Amino acid sequence: MSETFSFGTWLALRRKALDLTQRALAAHTNCALATIKKIEQDERRPSRALAEALARVLHIPADSFTLFVACARGIRAAEALASVERVGAAARSESRAGPPVVNLPAQPTPFIGREAERTQIATYLEDPACRLLTLVGPGGIGKTRLAYQAAAAASTSDFRSGVYAVPLAGVTRADSLLPTIAECLNVTFQSGVDPKAQLLHFLRHKRLLLVLDNLEQLLDGVGLLADILATAPGVKILATSRERLNLSDEWLFPVGGLPFPTAADQADRAEYSAVDLFEGCARRALPNFRLEDTMTAVIRVCQLLEGMPLAIELAAGWVRQMSCEQIVAQIQRDVHFLSVGRRDVPERHRSIRALFDHSWHLLSTEEQAVMMKLAVFRGGFELAAAHAVAGATVMRLASLKDKSLVQGSLSERYTMHELIRQYAESRLQEAGQSAETQNRHLEYFTTWAETVDKQLHTGEQIHAARRMKAEYTNLQTALAWAFAGGDPHAGLHLSNVLWFYWFRWSGNWDEGFAWIERGLNQTTGITPARADAYANAGTLAAQRGDLRTAIAYTQQGFACAQELDLPHMVARYVMGMSFHIQEYPLVAAQFEEAIALLRQSDPRFLLSTALFLYGDRARVEGDLTRAQSLYDEGLRITRGQQDWELLIAIVGRQGRLAALKGEYQKARQFYLEGIDIARQMDSPVGLDEYLIHFGGFAIYQGEYESAERHLNEALALAEAYNNVGEKLHARFFMAELALHRHALSDAARLLAESFTMTLSDLEWQSKVANHEFNTERLIIAGKVAG
Repeated sequence: MSETFSFGTWLALRRKALDLTQRALAAHTNCALATIKKIEQDERRPSRALAEALARVLHIPADSFTLFVACARGIRAAEALASVERVGAAARSESRAGPPVVNLPAQPTPFIGREAERTQIATYLEDPACRLLTLVGPGGIGKTRLAYQAAAAASTSDFRSGVYAVPLAGVTRADSLLPTIAECLNVTFQSGVDPKAQLLHFLRHKRLLLVLDNLEQLLDGVGLLADILATAPGVKILATSRERLNLSDEWLFPVGGLPFPTAADQADRAEYSAVDLFEGCARRALPNFRLEDTMTAVIRVCQLLEGMPLAIELAAGWVRQMSCEQIVAQIQRDVHFLSVGRRDVPERHRSIRALFDHSWHLLSTEEQAVMMKLAVFRGGFELAAAHAVAGATVMRLASLKDKSLVQGSLSERYTMHELIRQYAESRLQEAGQSAETQNRHLEYFTTWAETVDKQLHTGEQIHAARRMKAEYTNLQTALAWAFAGGDPHAGLHLSNVLWFYWFRWSGNWDEGFAWIERGLNQTTGITPARADAYANAGTLAAQRGDLRTAIAYTQQGFACAQELDLPHMVARYVMGMSFHIQEYPLVAAQFEEAIALLRQSDPRFLLSTALFLYGDRARVEGDLTRAQSLYDEGLRITRGQQDWELLIAIVGRQGRLAALKGEYQKARQFYLEGIDIARQMDSPVGLDEYLIHFGGFAIYQGEYESAERHLNEALALAEAYNNVGEKLHARFFMAELALHRHALSDAARLLAESFTMTLSDLEWQSKVANHEFNTERLIIAGKVAG
C-alpha cells in the first residue's frame, strides 16, 4: 500500500487486508453499502463522523488517526497514508470478530458532573506513556462511577481487544486477584500450566483496557499488574483505590468531592453538581421534592458533607422521613445517622460508619493511634502541630496521605475531609483519649499563639497575621475546649494573647470581646491575667461602639492594675481613660507619667501608641506643636521597629495634622503612603481609617470623584466589620461631599443618620476625642440649613 493514487484505492486495500467485505465494513460503520462503494470508487467523500468510524473499524493507530481523517476528507493527499502501519494477523482476527467488547457494569442512576475530570482521564488514557492510572480518594468519593464512566467513553480504536471491568470489592485475598481478572476476561486455564504464565500469554498481543476497581485491600498482589504491563505493551490499566499502589508505572489521579456552593446565595446549580446529585436522589425517594423550596438547607448539607457523593446520596434518601433542615441538624449532631437499607447496595456503602470502618481496619495500630488524635484539629494542621499533639511523623503522615485519609505535604498544610475527621473523632472518644488529646491541642496552640503574637509587632507581622488566620479555626477550638473543659484560666490567657489580632488584624471585635468576657465571667480574683483582660475587653468594646461597657471595664481594670502594682498596665489604662477626662492639663500630666513608665518597659509598641494618642488629644485641644512632636517621635520608633500595622495609624495622624496646618501636599503623601501600606497588609481596620480621612481631604481639594470612591469603599468596610465609629465618620464626610455638590437633600439625610447614631449613645457625645468631629458636623449642618 506504499504506492496509492486515491483514498478510495487505499481504503479498498486496507479493507481487504483486514478480510472485511464492503457489506461488513458498512455494517460496522453504520452506513449504507452503496456509500462504501462510492467512497472506494472515489465518487464521494465521507463525512467527518463516518471518517472517524472508518478509522476505528480499520484499526488506524492513534498517532495516525487525524491524518487518516484528513485524507478521507480530501484535506491531505492519499499518498500521506503510506506511513500508516500495516495490518497484522491479530488485527485481522479482531476485525473478523466485530467491534471491540465493552464489558462494563450497567449503572443504575445517571452520572452527574465531573466533566473536567473525565476530560483529563481521557487525555491520560490516550497518552502512550501512561500505562497505569490510579484514581485515588477516600471511600464514597465516587472513584468507581468515575472510572466506569471514563472507560465507557474511551476510544475503542485504542483498545481494539476490548474494555473490561474487574470488580474487586468482594475479593479479600491477594492470591485471588489473578483468577478474578482471568474470569472477567473469559480466560480458561489449562491444568498443569502456571496460571500466571497463561494469563500473560493471553494478554501479550492484546490492546485492551482493564478497569480494576477497589484494589486497596489487595495491595500485596499488585505485583501482578507490573508483570502485565511489562509483558503486554498494548494493555492499559485504570485502577481505583483508597491507597496508591506504589508501582513504578503508576500515574496518580486524586478524586475529590463534587463542587458545592460555599454560600447559600450561590444558587446557580449549573456549576454545582453536588446540589444536582442531591436533587436527583431526593426525587427518586420523593417524586414531588422541589429543590427551590429548600435550596438553602440543601446547600448546607452539601457543605457539611464536602461534596462526598455517597454521603449526599445517603442524606437525600432521608427526605421521605424529614425536612432538609432536619437533615442538616442530624448531620451536625451525629453524621453516623447517614445510612440506607437498600439490599442492592454493598454492605460497606450502606452507612458512613461502615464506609470508614473498612478503611480503618486497613490501618496499622500505630496509624490508627495517630489518625484518631489528628481529629482534634480543625481547618487543617502543620507538621509541627501534628507531631506535638498526635505524635505524627513525616512518614506516618505520608502513609495516611497514600491511603487518602489526609491531604497535603510538608510544603503545605495537611487537611482531612470533615466526614473522615468526624469518624476519627468518634474513635478517639471510644478509646477514652479525647480529653488528653484536647489538652495537648490547647497547650500547643497557646504556646504557638504567644510566639506569633510577638511577631505581629515586628517586620514579620504580615507573615504572622497570615499564619494566625490559617490556624484561626484551631485557635477557636482551643478556646472552646478551655472554657468547656474546665480550664477557664487557660482560656482567658489565650484570649489575652489573641486580643491584638482581633483588634487590628481580623476585625472580629464581637467575637474577641465575647471570648474575653467569657473568661472574665468564669474566673475570679485580682490577677495579672484579669487585669490584662479588662483592658483588652474595654478596647474591643470601644471598637464595637459600646463605650459604656468600655468605660466600665477600663475602670475595673485600672483598679486591678493599681492593686497589683503593674506600672505598664497602669500606663495602658491611663491612655484608655484619657479621652473621658475633660481637663487637658490633667490628661497631659497623666500621659507624661504613662510615657515615662513605658520608656522603661516593653513592649515598645505601647510607647508608640501612647505617643500618638497623646498627640491626638493635643491636636483636639489645638496644641499642634506638641502634637507634631509626639507624632514624630512615635513615627521614628515605629519605623525602627518595622511595625507596619502601627505605622498605618501614625502616618494617618501625620496626614491629618499636615492638612490642619495647611500643608496639603505633605498631607497627601502621608495619606497615600498609609493607604498603600494598608492595602499591602490587607488591614481592614487601618484601610478604613485612611479611606475616610483621604476621602475628606479629597473633598477640600475639589476631587469629588476620588472622594466618593474612597468614602464608598470605607463605608462598605465599616458596615462589614460593624465599626460604629467609622460608620459615623464615613456618613459625615459623604454628607459634606453632597453639600459641595449642592445635593442638599442627600447631605441632610446623611447628617441625620450620623447624628442619630451619635445621639443613641451618650458616651459618644461626651467622649473628648469626638469633640473635633462633632464640631465639624455641626458646622456642616449649619451650612446645609443655611
